Amino acid sequence: MATWLHYLNVNFIYKRKPIIVIEPVTMWTTRGRTGMNKVFLVGSLSPDLDMRITNSGKAVCSFSLTVAFKTRVREETDAIDCVAWDTLAEQIGQEGHGGRRVAIEGRLHTRQLEGTDGQRRKVTEVVVRDIEFLDRLGLARPG
Repeated sequence: MATWLHYLNVNFIYKRKPIIVIEPVTMWTTRGRTGMNKVFLVGSLSPDLDMRITNSGKAVCSFSLTVAFKTRVREETDAIDCVAWDTLAEQIGQEGHGGRRVAIEGRLHTRQLEGTDGQRRKVTEVVVRDIEFLDRLGLARPG
């Protein structure tokens, strides 16, 4: 029997004033196993957006999100592969360009591909469910 659990995500500070954002995140439990696959990222869009239409007519946009973070020693960046589908892909294709700051919500997805050399490899990417552009269109910093 499946049961639904709810989790609250509360954390944000804007201009030194706390903003409380409460968002229900759904967790699903089956036979004692709990799973949650949810990703929240804030970063800059890469300049190489790959917008295309599949054979079935669906829009798909693949891109990398550059996320900066600090360690004890230095500041580092990660380039995280992301993919968006349908109307969200079209929105990113129209409004997105390199250097735009965005917040995305999605889930991790791993798939297997066969490379040109015949070797199978795993690709892990974020399937974007929602995106918010954090800067105005004309004021984006170049990447």
